[in-house]
Formats: sequence, C-alpha cells, structure tokens
Amino acid sequence: MSKLIRIKGSGGGKGGGGETFEADDNLFSRQSAAFVDAIAEGPIKGLVYGDASIIVDEQRLRNVNQSTGLVSSKTNFKNFIMTTTKGEATQTPDPEFFSDFPSAAITEEKNSAVLLEGEPQFFTISSGTFEKQNADYLKVTISTNGMSAITKKGDNKGDIKETKVFFRIDLVFTNNSGATITRNKFNTGFVGKVGSKYAHTFGFNIENEKENEGVLDWAIKVTKLTSSPNSTETTEVSNDIFVDSIEATIADKLEYPYTAYVAGVIDAEQFSSIPSRGYEIDGKIISIPTNMFPCDYNGRKITVNSVSGISVGTVLSQTLTVSSITAAGNADDGFIATVTLSANHQVPSTETFEVTIAGVTNDTDFYNGTFTATSTGGTTFTYPLATPFNESTGEFKTLGSTTASGTKTAALFTGGIVDKIDGSTLYVRNVAAQKQIVGGLLTFPGGTTNVTNLSGQIFIPANYRRHVTTGVMQTTEQDWDGNFYESWCNNPAWVYNDLITDKIYGLGNYLGQTEVNKWELFQIGRYCDELVPAGVDAADFLALFTTDDSNYIPSGSTGTHEPRFSANLVINGKQEAYKVLNDIVGIFRGMTYWLNGEAFVVQDSEKDPVYQFTNANVINGTFAYEGTPLKTRINACQVTWNDPNDYYRQRVEHVELEETLQRDDEFVKPDSVTAFGCTSRGQARRLGKWRLLTNNLHTNTVTFSTGINAAFIKPGDIIQIVDQHKDGKSWGGRISSGSSTTAIKVDRKPTGFGDTSVESGYAVGDYRLTASFVGHIALLAQDTATIGGVNYVRGQEIPNIASEEAAAKQQDDSGDIVFIQWSAYTHTETRTLNAVSNSGKTLTVSQAFTTAPAEDQIWILSRPSLQTGKTKQEAKLFRVLAMVEEEVGKFEITGLEYNATKFDAVDKNEAISEYRTINLPNSFSTVPTVNNVHAFGTKEPRIGDNTYINVLNVNWDNAKNDDGSMYNFVRGYEVHYSKDNVKFINAGLFHGTEADIVGAITGTYFFRVYTISMQGKKSAPALLTKTIDFASLMDIEGTVGNGDMIIPLTGRINSEFNINTSSGLVSFTPSTNFTYTNNIANIEISSQANLDFSGLANSGIGYVYFDHSVGGTNNFKAIAHDSTSDQFFPVGGNVFQTGTGTITSAGNTRTLTGNGTNWSTALKKHDVLKITKDSVDYYVRVDEVVSDTSVILRKVLSPSLTNNAYSFPTFSVEYASATSGGIRDTIMGEVTKSSDGSSYSLVQFGTSRGEAGFSVFGTNESHGFTAPNNGQISQSDYTAYVNDYTVSKGSTQYTFASSGTAANTYNVTVSAVTGFSGTSAVNIGTNNSQARITIDDNSLDSVTAATATLSFTENATGNTFSTRVLSFTKQTAGAAGADGADGQDGQDGADGQDGSAGVSAAAIKLVPSSQAILFDQAGSESTTITFTTDVQNVTSPNYEFLVDDVSKQNGTTATFTLSDSDEPTVGNLKKVLVKVRSGSTSGTVLARDTVTIYGVKEGSDAYTVILSNDAHTLPTTNAGTVTYTGSGTDVRVFKGSSALTHTTGTPSTGQFKAVAQSATNIVAGSRSTVTKTTTNDTARFANASSCSADTAEIEFSVNCENLQTIIKSQTFSKSKQGTDGQDGQDGQDGQDGQDGQDGEDGTNGANGLRTVQGYLYYEKTTSGAPGAPSGNTYTFSTGLVTGSGINDSGTTNCWKNSPRTQDATSTNQYWIVRYFGTESSANASTISVTYSNVTQHASFTGVVTFSGGTLQDNSGNSYDTCTAITASQVINHIGGANTTTIDGAVITTGTLNANRIVANSIDIAGKSIANSLGVLKRTITDSSDIFNYTELNRSAFDGRVQDGNGPPHISNTNSGPSNTTSNPQIFAGTSILGNSPLMTLQYTTHNWGSGTKPFVFEFVGTVNGSTSDETETVVALVVRETTSATNYTSNSPSSYKASSRESASGSSSFGVQRLVVECELSPNTSYYAWLFVGGEQGITRLSDATIEIRGLNI
Repeated sequence: MSKLIRIKGSGGGKGGGGETFEADDNLFSRQSAAFVDAIAEGPIKGLVYGDASIIVDEQRLRNVNQSTGLVSSKTNFKNFIMTTTKGEATQTPDPEFFSDFPSAAITEEKNSAVLLEGEPQFFTISSGTFEKQNADYLKVTISTNGMSAITKKGDNKGDIKETKVFFRIDLVFTNNSGATITRNKFNTGFVGKVGSKYAHTFGFNIENEKENEGVLDWAIKVTKLTSSPNSTETTEVSNDIFVDSIEATIADKLEYPYTAYVAGVIDAEQFSSIPSRGYEIDGKIISIPTNMFPCDYNGRKITVNSVSGISVGTVLSQTLTVSSITAAGNADDGFIATVTLSANHQVPSTETFEVTIAGVTNDTDFYNGTFTATSTGGTTFTYPLATPFNESTGEFKTLGSTTASGTKTAALFTGGIVDKIDGSTLYVRNVAAQKQIVGGLLTFPGGTTNVTNLSGQIFIPANYRRHVTTGVMQTTEQDWDGNFYESWCNNPAWVYNDLITDKIYGLGNYLGQTEVNKWELFQIGRYCDELVPAGVDAADFLALFTTDDSNYIPSGSTGTHEPRFSANLVINGKQEAYKVLNDIVGIFRGMTYWLNGEAFVVQDSEKDPVYQFTNANVINGTFAYEGTPLKTRINACQVTWNDPNDYYRQRVEHVELEETLQRDDEFVKPDSVTAFGCTSRGQARRLGKWRLLTNNLHTNTVTFSTGINAAFIKPGDIIQIVDQHKDGKSWGGRISSGSSTTAIKVDRKPTGFGDTSVESGYAVGDYRLTASFVGHIALLAQDTATIGGVNYVRGQEIPNIASEEAAAKQQDDSGDIVFIQWSAYTHTETRTLNAVSNSGKTLTVSQAFTTAPAEDQIWILSRPSLQTGKTKQEAKLFRVLAMVEEEVGKFEITGLEYNATKFDAVDKNEAISEYRTINLPNSFSTVPTVNNVHAFGTKEPRIGDNTYINVLNVNWDNAKNDDGSMYNFVRGYEVHYSKDNVKFINAGLFHGTEADIVGAITGTYFFRVYTISMQGKKSAPALLTKTIDFASLMDIEGTVGNGDMIIPLTGRINSEFNINTSSGLVSFTPSTNFTYTNNIANIEISSQANLDFSGLANSGIGYVYFDHSVGGTNNFKAIAHDSTSDQFFPVGGNVFQTGTGTITSAGNTRTLTGNGTNWSTALKKHDVLKITKDSVDYYVRVDEVVSDTSVILRKVLSPSLTNNAYSFPTFSVEYASATSGGIRDTIMGEVTKSSDGSSYSLVQFGTSRGEAGFSVFGTNESHGFTAPNNGQISQSDYTAYVNDYTVSKGSTQYTFASSGTAANTYNVTVSAVTGFSGTSAVNIGTNNSQARITIDDNSLDSVTAATATLSFTENATGNTFSTRVLSFTKQTAGAAGADGADGQDGQDGADGQDGSAGVSAAAIKLVPSSQAILFDQAGSESTTITFTTDVQNVTSPNYEFLVDDVSKQNGTTATFTLSDSDEPTVGNLKKVLVKVRSGSTSGTVLARDTVTIYGVKEGSDAYTVILSNDAHTLPTTNAGTVTYTGSGTDVRVFKGSSALTHTTGTPSTGQFKAVAQSATNIVAGSRSTVTKTTTNDTARFANASSCSADTAEIEFSVNCENLQTIIKSQTFSKSKQGTDGQDGQDGQDGQDGQDGQDGEDGTNGANGLRTVQGYLYYEKTTSGAPGAPSGNTYTFSTGLVTGSGINDSGTTNCWKNSPRTQDATSTNQYWIVRYFGTESSANASTISVTYSNVTQHASFTGVVTFSGGTLQDNSGNSYDTCTAITASQVINHIGGANTTTIDGAVITTGTLNANRIVANSIDIAGKSIANSLGVLKRTITDSSDIFNYTELNRSAFDGRVQDGNGPPHISNTNSGPSNTTSNPQIFAGTSILGNSPLMTLQYTTHNWGSGTKPFVFEFVGTVNGSTSDETETVVALVVRETTSATNYTSNSPSSYKASSRESASGSSSFGVQRLVVECELSPNTSYYAWLFVGGEQGITRLSDATIEIRGLNI
C-alpha cells in the first residue's frame, strides 16, 4: 500500500569514450488466470497430497514420492494461490481469496487527462445498470506512456535513466449519516524506465466500510504528488500518468454447499493460455458397514523401541518437543522459521510434511498454526511464518521477535490407528497422505514410545475388525449389525449402494436402504476386498493398491497382492440410472435386478447349485439349447483402463488366451472392453481373462419352461440339468414316497442300471446321488474353513445358520468371517451311492441325507469318477440369466453354461510382463532438472565487419535420473532469462546443452533452464543468477589455430610489455605483482621473466602466449604454432616428443590402446598425437584420457596399428571451456622475425595499460549536534564525534601516514573550512592505520553549521587523488515562551506553569560506587556503597533518596551512602531511587533515576548481571530534541562474588560477552571494554540515540562463560519540556500547574517493572544434586514457573512449584533452587527468571527455630515443651538435648517449643502437651475385666437413662431430678455408676486469646455384660470444665460442657460403642473427660477403649 511499484535492475555502468547510456526498460505489466473448479459432489475426503495433488498442464504443483508419501518443498510453478473445500453442507469460503473474486463486475474506460501535481481527479461508475452501493471491490488502472530521465547537459549528456512518479489513491464515500469521508488506500508510485505504455491495476476491498459505516455513494480520488521529480535545466523528466479505467465488482462469497471445489489464481506468464487442471482426490464420503475399515493406501509401517501398552486399535498421535524456533528474513520477502527438535525426525532433507506449531507465546499469529514444513535433516526443519493482516490498520503486521518463546510443540498427526503389530513393527492406518509419522516420540493413551525406523508408505487392505458400537479396531473380525457409518471407500459394492440410495445424485428419492438387499451386498463387498495376486512384480508402474506384506496376504502366498475389485471413477454427466448402476456392478462381474420389493445384486463368482432340472420337472420335458460357433469365440481381449501413472489416461492391456491362440493359428479374434472405474493393471488383466474364459468355457445357453416349483429361482443361481434327450440316459426324475434318509425311492430305474446293479465296469461307489430339498441352507463358499472344530470344504453345509444375516456373520475358529452361500428356498445335497435295489428304483447312499427327501422332489445321478478306463458323466451346470413369468404358474428360464474352473484361472494370475513400449516416460514421474548451469559473456566479431557484438552464453549438463543414468525422454531444454527476476523472456527450445543470447547488455541476469519431456512436461527450473559486464570484456581481435581448436587474441594486464627489436627479447614493466584478466577471472602474477624469441626462424612468427595452467609465476611464454599439426610449441623447441611405450588400434576406431604408456600423466584433453605408419604421418587429437593405456580420439583413426611408436606435444594447450566462460589460454602479442633475421617486430592485442582507481570511504561525513537554547554543545558530544576513513586502490588497502613516501600510504590535510575559526579546529589523527577526524571543543558553539574540505594525497607519488567535504549542523532548543494572557480557571493554570519553562528539560543520573554487596562464604561483608548524582537543568536542586520506596534522605546533599540495614542480603536486591526537586523537599519531582543493588555471595555458582543504568530518563525539549548524555550503561557480570572479564569473542571460563540484541524505539550505542575494578571487567555501551517514541527499551544478551545467556533490559522514558506558554498570568493558579508536572511523573511510573522471586522444589530418589531446570518462564497470572524440567503434576525427580508432602521414613533427598527476575517491560504477562544455586533442604517450609518444648521420642522418653515448630510433616523422633538433626521429615533434638503441631497422629502415651492445640489420646488395651460392678435392681435403674436432646444432667442420688426427654439424666457417683469413672483424661487448651473453638471428644471401646440375663447396659462420656480429676459428682447441669450416653436392652453383649461429644472450649482452660459404664445385672466389662480429643480448627 505504501511501496513504489519497483522493478529491480536497470542498465549497467556507463562506458568510456563519451558514449551515451540508456537504462533497460524495466516496467512490465503482468496478468493472471483465476478459476473456480467444481471437482465433486461433496463431501469428499479431499486432495490426497494437499496442493501436490493439483495438476496443472499435467504437472503437479509439487512433486510427490508416492512410495514414501513425502512431498517436495520445491514448487513447479511460481506465483500461484489455491484454496479448496471438501463439499460440506456448510463450508465457509476463504474471505481473503474471494474478497476480489467477482461474481458480477462492470468496467468503465476513463482515459483521463494527464494528472497534474497536487490536482486530484475523481472517478466513479456512471452506468445505470450497476448499483454502486452493491460494489465490494474497486479497481483503478493507472498508466504511463513512458518514463525516463534524459540528461541534457554535462559529461553525461544524452544518458537516459530511470525516474519516479508518486501518487496516492483515496476512497471518497458518503456514509449512512450523510457525511463525506476520504480514506487513503494507496500511497505509492512507479519507479523505473519504460519506453512504451505501462499500466498497473490497484484494487481494494470496501466491505469493511460498508459494514461499519455504510457506503451510499463513492468515488476514487487519484492525486499525483508534488514530490514527483520534475524537469530541470540539466534533466528532462517524462513521468506523466493517466487513469485508464475503473472497475467495480460484487464479490459474493458463496458457500457452494455439497460442492467440493478448488479455486486458484495462476501467473499467466508461465502459460500461453489458461492451463488445464486436474485433481487427484480421495472422493465421496459414503455409507459403509459399521464393522468395516476401508483400505488405506497411505498406511504407515514404522518400528518403535517398545510396544508396551500398545495393542491393535490403539490410537496414536505425534507431537514433538521443540527446543527452539528462530526466524530469519524480512517483511518484504517473508520470514522462514527454523525449528530445532530434541530428537532426530529422520525425514530426508528437502522433503516436506505438514506440521502444526503451538505453544508460542509471542507473535502467535506468525508462529502458531498449520504449515508445510521442509526437512533440513537431523533435528531441524523450516517452515514459512504466516503473514497476518491487521484489519484495523489495513496493513500486514510486523514480526516482533525472531525468537519464539513459550513451551513450543510441533504436532504431526492425530487419530492414527494401529492395524497390526508384528514384534516392534506397527502398521498404522488413518494418517492422512499429507501428514507424516517421523522419528521421535509417539503418544498413545497411557504412554509413549519412540519411532526408531520409518519404512515409508504402505497399502493396508480393508478389514472387518471395527467394533460396531465403539468404532475401535479389534484383533478379530466383528459381526455386522446391519448399520452404516460415513467414510471414504472405493469398494464397488458400497459405491453401488451409495448411488442407489443417495437422494441428491442417486435414486434415494425412489429407493430407501430397506429396499436394498444389504446382506447380499455385504458378501459381495467382502469378495471385492479379498486380496488376490496382482501380478505386478515385474510391471512397469507403481501399483498404489498392492502389498506383499506377509501380515496381510493370504497364508502361504507370496508376491504382490491387491483387492479383487476397486472402484476409482468419476461420473461427470447425467446418464440413465439403470445403465450407471449396471456399469458399477459390472466392476465386480455382477448384475442388478428387482425382486420382491428389493433391489438385488448378483455376482459371477464360484457357487454351488441350488436346484436341479430333469425332463421330469420341465414342461413338455424339453430343453432348448443354443451354442456359439468356434469362429466367434475370441482368443484375445483388449481392456481399456486408466493408468494412474500416466495422469489416469486410458491405456490398453492386451490379454491373450494361449491355448485358443494355438488352436486358432490362422488369425487373432480380439474383443475389446472398457474396465469401468479401473486404475489397476492387474484388475484390468483379470477382467480380460474373465471375458476370454467366459466366452470360451460358457459356450451354450439353455432355455426351458417350468412350473410354480421354480418360482424361487433368481438370476445368478446355479442350477443342474440332466437331459435324457441330450445325454442319452435317463438319470433323473422325481422322488417317490416312502424314502428314508438313506434309501431313496425314485420314479424310474436309471438307464444302464440293473435291478440291483450299476453299469457294467463300474462300482456303486463311482456314482453320486443328488436330491433336492425345500428349505434354507448355508454352504461354505470358500475353499476351506474350520468352524467349531470341524473342518469344512467348499459346498459343505454349515449347520445352525437360519438367516441370510446370520450367514453374513459366520466366523471361523480364527475369528475371521467366512464366505457363505445362502440359499433361502431350496437346496441340493449329494451323497455317494452304496447299493441298488427294488428293481433299480431304490438307491441307497453310504451317508444319510440331512432329512428324508420329500415326495416329488428331484433326483439326479452323476458319475464323477476319472479313474483309468472310466469316463465322467455329470449333470450340466448353468447360471440363470433370466426368468420370465410367461403366464400364471409358468416360468421361462434362460441359463448360461457354468464352469467354476475359470475363477481360479482369473484370480490366480500370472505375472504381468513389462510393457514393450518405452518411448514415453511415466507421466507421474518427475522430469529431472538439469545441473551445473553456467553463463558467460563474450564479444564476437560480426561477419564481414570489423565490429563486435555482445553474446551471452548459457550452458548446462544433460538431465539425469536420480540413479545418475541419462534421462532418455528429452524433447529439449527451454531457457528463460530476466533482468529483474520478475519479467522473464523465453529464449526458445534448445536441443543441445547451451544457448546463445545475441545482443545482450551489461547487467545482472536471472536464468531458468527447464527440461521438457517428450510429453511436453516441464521440470522444475534450474536457477542461476549471474552478473555480466560486457564493458569489461576485451574484444577478441582474432584467433590462432585450425578449426574449432583456437586461441583468442585478447587479454588485459596492468603492466606493459615491449620488445627489443634487435635481440627479440620481450620484457614486462613492472615485471612483478601485476594482474592479468581473460574475461573470466583475475590472475595475480607475482613475477614474470623476459621472453626470448631469438629462436624463431627467419620470417617466423611467435606469440606472447598466456598459459592459464601455470600457478602465477612466468605465465607468459614464447610460443609458436605448427599449422600442419595444429599444435603449439615453445619457440626454438620441438613440436613433439617421443612417447613412452607403443600403441595398438584395430583401425577405423576412435579408441587407442597403449602398451607401457603413461597417458594419465603425459597427455591432456585436446593434445595432438603424431603417429607414423607406412611413411604417412597421422595427426589425431585426444578427446578423453581414459587411463594410462586407453584414450578416445575426437575423430576416427583409419589405419590399424600394432605396437606403433608415437609422439606427443612438448606443450599442452588449455582451450575454451564452456563452463567457465569459453576462454583459458590467450595470446596478447605477435612477434615476427624479419626475413634476414636482423630485427623483430611486436603487435600487441588486448590491453596492457591502466591501473585501478582509488576508493575513499568515511564513516561520519555529515553530522548533526544538539544544544540547549544557549547554543553550547556539551563537551562529551564534541568528544563523541569521530570520522574514520578507509582508503584502497583496487584491491590494495592503503594505510594513513602523515609524512613519508612509503608505498601504499596516504596523507590527509584540511584545505578549507567554513564556520570554523580556522583549519586548526579540525584535527587529523590515526585509528587502526586509518585517518581519524575530530574537531575542537567549543568550535561550533557560535554557529549553526560548518564544513571542512579534506585533501587526500598518495605519499609515494605526491598526487592528490580525492577531496571530501565534511558537513556539520546544530539543533538548538527553543527559547522561553512569552507571558500568556490571564487564565480563566485553575485548570488553565497548569498550562501557565508549562509556559514558565522554555528551558532544557530536567534530568538526573544516579551513579553507585558499586552495584553489588559482596559477601564472603561465611556470610560477612564490608562493602560500602556511595551514590553520586549528575543533575541537569535544575536550579537549587533538592535530592530525595529512597530505598525500596522508603525515603532515607531528603535535602540538598547530592550524595547518599547506603546503610548496612538497607543493604540487600545474599541473593536479594534493593532498589535505590533518587528524586530531584527545585528548592524544596516536597512538591513537583522534576526528574528521577533508579539503580538496583544486588547481594552476591562469594563462591556461588550463580551469575549476576548488573546494568549500571537500567532505567534512564531522556531530557527532551519542546521541539522534540532529545539529550542522550549519560544514556549509556555498563554491564558487569559476577559469578558468585567474582567478576568476569568481558570479551568480544566467544566467552570461555571467567569471561562474558554482552551484545545489544534488540532495540525498540531507540538505537543502542557502540560497545567497548573498560576496567572498573579488575581488568576488562566491564562492557560499556555508549550513549543511545534516535529515540522515536516516549518510551524505549534495549535488550542486552549476556553470554556467561558460554554456559548461560541472560537477557537484561535497559528502559528509557522521555522527560519532555513543556511547550512555550501562552497564558503567563495564570501563574496565580500555579499549584494546579504543579499537578500537571506530576502528571508527567505518573507516566514514568506506569512503566515501572515488577520483580519476582521464589523457590522450586525437587524430591530426588538418588544421591547428588539435580541441575537447575532449563525452563524459566514465570507467569504473573498463575505465579508459577513453567518450562522444560518443571512438572507440577509429577512426583519425584522433577522440579515443582510446591513441595510434596514428605514421608519421614523416606530416604529421598530434597532440594530447592531460588529463582528471581524483573520484567523487561511493564505489564508483561510472563518473564524469564534466573536461577541461583541448587541447595539441599530439610522437611520444612519457611523459618525453623528451636527453643524448649516437650515431646516424646520413639523410645518413650519425655522432653521439654515444644512451642515453636511449624512443619509440613509430623515430628515423631527427638534426639539428644544438645544435638538437633534434621533428616528428611525426622527431627532429632532436645527441647522443642511450638505454638502449633500439625499431625495425623501423635502418640504421647497419656501425657499432655502444654499450651498447645492438637490431638490427645487416652488408650487402654487390656482385654481382662477391668471394671466389675454389680448394679442395683432394675427398678432403681430403669428409666433413669434415656435418649434426649436437652443438656446433660448428672445426679449423685438415686432419685435425682425428674428424668424427661428434654432433661435426660445420668446417675453418677456411688449411687448407680460406681465410685469412680472407668477412664479419665485431662486436657488444657492453648491460650489463643479470646473466644471459643470447636472440639470433639470421642470414645471408642468394647462393652460387654457378664451374664445372659443382662438386660440393661449403660456407657456415658462426660466432659466438664474443672481442674479436679474427681469433680464429677455435681448435679448441676451448668457445670458440664456436654455428655453422651448409650443404653442397650435385652443383650449381654453391648459390643463396640462410639460416643462423640462436640463442644466449644475456652482458651487456656483445664477440662476433664470421664467414661462411666454400668449394667443392671452382673459385671460389665470394658476392653480396647480409647478417648480422643481433637481440635477442629487448630
């Protein structure tokens, strides 16, 4: 919104010779294609691999490894946006995507006049057909006809460069209140150069304005800003802009319910037209059986370290612990976060996975969320941070910190289900394809385990082990309850069910689920899911639905298996329902029909016959047959299916029937069929084989009519037919009456049988008798099964199954559901014949039928025997195709011949051979990217011209497969290039591996090279960025050499070379340390010898030749060229030398074989070999040196060679190299010897002159000072100014020297000044071998600006090479304001006080002599801290010093000494605050400063970081000028009391490093190291600067010994000078003004920081101290510290915020650690705290003291009274009087004094605890008779003890007061209950002051009478306030606190009794409790009794 529309990059630098320069055009318009594709009726499961399943022009947006499921992090397209939905009933459209997606729009052309600066133009829609109020999104297109800046004068006249134009776009609208509002939408512009029209469209959404304010009318306001550049005398600027058009759109955000769609926008640059789109989806969510889990082709196979606690059905999830998250990047390009985990995630680098980041507490909308992560290997991965948008500001939010805080987690997946367990291997389903299981912790209910190995993505077949109620996976298959649930599934049976019952797109409005035979579908569905051999082990594609895992394939099988049938299809048009349904059932070889009000589906699968027909039960006894002729029977089948590896294109599978092909050798008779919904080659092949076998095995049909007895027959049933007319035998008929289960009477003798015998040559056991029965039956429909311990084979009856539902639920003994054929109405049974009798009409069987066959049922006879010499004769089997009721009671049946052998032949498939067609790649395979892209520029001569043209060469290696083999499907390589990385130009399709771009210009180029496959599929681009400087390239002035083996005439050196024309000697000046350039790189030549050309022959030519292979010494050589051999050689030397060994060649080959040769070292590529044979010289050039004995030549060598000699060059040449720029060796000079040999001449090529220029850089050449209104700059500001210069010449660094002539040095002088008193005010010194400029104090006090001109001189030559100008400015505070007018009231008086200011603001700095009180190990200290102050702009200052907000000193004394009582203790701190006032000890505080003092103990391991100035006030004038003097701070670190030394490197032991890691609203000062107490013990940060807000903060990161990093904050607040006053007279109300000043102080106070400290607790089960926790986040709202190592829900061996209750008998150790910290900014929700040392502690909370007291130890010894113990555990052990031992929860000591003892129990054996509350017991355990008393007679006792609610009344007389319910009586004393109580207990309460407290007295004991005639027993508990143990005889009720008694009648056994007295007791008072027991007769016994006293509110 506020950035220029900027296109990076423009033309290169200007060339020499005065030529003009024109920048490249760099403004280009862009377009994009937007679409919304409805992909399916919803809901669907979704895109399989997320956006990687979006296929654009047959290329995925991202590549996918389908064997692992990992998605590539690289995108194959740039600049695309996608959003998807799954087609839910309610789905929220993406508001951001659809905000500008039009559902209706109108565009109006405006073609406005040119916009003038500062003169806005307004535009709106004028169409009457569009309601402006309905607009949601507005667009305005702004254009320019050209932008450039042409230089009109000066050296650069004619240069054409880029320029700028600035404009703003505002929305002007009328709201609901009628007000006109203007709101800025864009403040932007164009920058660049363009020679033609450029247009850009700006769009913005106005829905917020409509919703919040209402928009009745609107217009778009466009204003060209006055800041746009204009033409001047020297520059002609063209930057006119126009408004072309505006557009208003309605952006309805439609939900599209029940429609799954993908919407997107794609950059049109990458496509010539709108691209085709494809989507790989998991489709419809449909209803499937509740006991079924569908197949999961995204299953995972993982290995874990432990399966303990994991079982089948366990739900898994994975959330990884994140150690850290750091972000890098910028706001423009986005931020990439790097996540470090605590364990290796095992995902290969560059692979991606989906992850959900949570727990980040800062910048949550950036860091938290679901992202696509990219593995960077090991324990790290990256993900792009979100870019949240601030709707209120209309801008993107700014990332606050690049480090994420909080307890961070990375969630990978949830809801994974364990399907199978094999040892430590888990098979996991229900993990989405775009999700991943990675290495690390795996979580399940009740535990965790670690993933140790990833086996990738696997296919998990469907199963029927889902619990129908809970949905939990079970280990055995579950019975189906007939209900359904919703899930994705590709089983064709349930796809059929969905289509026939769905009300939206199916027949659900006509048929309900109850009208579909679901049980038949269930059997078919299971048949479809059954795994069969896939036959794809040798196939040429990846089978997505196959497995060879022994845990899933059938037992005993091997090889790859897949489901028998799957339905993967798209129905994308309206078709007749019956056709669609038959297409679906055709997938599983079925057909559908309607019967008895239900839709039935029947499948062609292996079945047993359900009925039989003979001539006896067929009308007229006739069958009509029809067969197929041999010539119509097919022998091949072409099956069309959809190949998932070729973008689901149709592919044809050719299936042949080998035996019929051999028979039909004259021709092929093919059939063709389309496999509907088939994406498996194996399934397609099975379909082809099924059609072939059906056509060849099922060759006959039969038609016959029958009666009502066949009405139950339905299509798909198997029937048996015996036709005597066809077979010639009457072996069937009806059963006669009187048959038994073994003797079957038939209506006729079978043909060929005797009266008691069978056919001749056969035994009765060779025959089988089959009888039909009425009634249901369940037959096994699989090969074998064991049920109830009985082994069954196919066709046997399974007993006790009474319904089709029960048949569908039958399980075998392994818990697997078996396949059952259910026949509801009739069935057949077959038995072996045993005897023939009754004239052949009684057939006896060896095993009885289930029941005796009924009369008129059908029988047939068969002979299946295949023994030698015997033939088989059986009934013919037919599958019923149709049954038509011709008339009432008459049915016509048509059947097709049935042969069950075809099913094994179809399902048990042979392996599929690989396709022989290999000219096309797999479409889903990734097209590989090329490698090693290079680019270089050359200047090549024009043909027929003496000029040169720039050529940019791009080259690359051939594309290769992942295994390194060559990619064979390359159509070509496409090269795109750009000058700005935005607009790319297609250079064309190249069939080689290089491309030339002719006419290129200097600049930075961005290249993309694509591999284009033979299918037109494009690879991901190979990228290269290269800067080409054609201006620096030397022209190639010619070449030497033949053909393409040439050396260019070019080069450049910064030395000179010349020839001695007499001697032929070429010399270099200088001859050392110069540089050679060959268009590729600079080569430094340290020394170069002279070149001798005297060896040339007369008229001979030699060359000053640069040898690239030499290291940097004597690179130039005198070389000649032999044109015959095209070989270079040293001048005066030989061209060739004799080679070692001999060579052999077969002739006409490029290969030479050596014998004894050393070619690996002797030869180089391109060397020429000389071979002589039969006096003929052959010259051949080497193309590749293979080994010492083998080379490959560039061309074929024709003669054959046997051990021939050879020669090789004396000099090797490096020719052009494409990968590095095409130039290696070059020639820079040509030397010619005269014909008479007397002289030499030299022609030079390239450049051998010139040197590098100087570069001068100053650090502070323009500086501004601040000063108060008197203009005097502070001395410290003068001192702070420095300006350092760096000077270099080329790559040589120069050093400063004020004198001398040394090489590579320079001097600086002041040549002129303005504003300064003279040049001497500017000082020139040295800093690190460079010049440093400073200025004198007070040199600018009297001026507002000054300059100084500096001259730079090279000392060696005395040449001045540069002048620089320093500029200085000064900002002065405003003067005091004039007196104001009379104020109106006291409030105005506050303004008056401000007016009296007008001087610089007040400030004070508090400086302590030390910031730490140092304690030795004994706890002693002798530190005295004195504070001094530095105050500014306060007259008559008065100083008030406060310690922890308590005033300690208030007066005019500016220093303060901290008293010993105010010093902090060890580990604590004290805050010292100074306030300064003017002339008074009270009133307005003008400034304040705070310092924190720490108590540090020697020897402590804790680090203490101290900032000397952690809070600073910045004086600020009313003009906003800030004084930063004193705003710096010192950082010191103590380890214990030992100061660490500061370092700028990585700190080691005894060192720390401090850096200013972040600064908010301010710039931190520079860092230096200084000494305060010990050497280099302080990091000093200079004054801060550039405070941009009223408050600011700098965070310092302090690394202590590279072991711990502590963050400290320095805060700033401005003390603002008041504005100049207007109302001086208002001073009468000055008191109010004082209040105003206090208001400023209040603002500062609001920024105060909270400090926390506390303890963490650790109970350790082993010895040794634990380490402090690494987590250190303190939350103010909870008061808890959280993070790694802290677990408040744990028990032992972890840190907790509260200690556990401690067990006195435990041997565990208890440890504590103190934490403390101060928030870095006010009102923070959390802070990071620092830990002190970990120390061991006893079982106490708080402070424990010991003095006096009485307790009893375990041995029964008594000790003094305990009066002062507070403990979390009961003390139950006391030791010696002079020793106190604290061990866990046990104290061994002498006297203990306590006000309170808290305990579960204290056993004091009857002794009291003085002055204490608690528990007191009196116990007896003697079981003997301890009380014997014979009571009075019954009459005296009867009625005197009764229950009641009144107060107790105890009498010592027999009669006593009357006994009533309201006044119950207990007779005590000698009269009734004896002389004394049985038990007595005394208790004295503690003196708690005033008032009473509740107590309970409780008695528990066993009371028994002694005789059976005991009829009344009484037990009473009495409490009285008294000091006498016998004071229980009073009969006054008021004397007793309470009493309780119980009585029992008619039993001698009173039993265990419990009496409770609740009462209020007074403090410090003695009480007695007595227990009385009595009986009417005999003796009463008491045993095992206890009286206990408990305080209820102790």
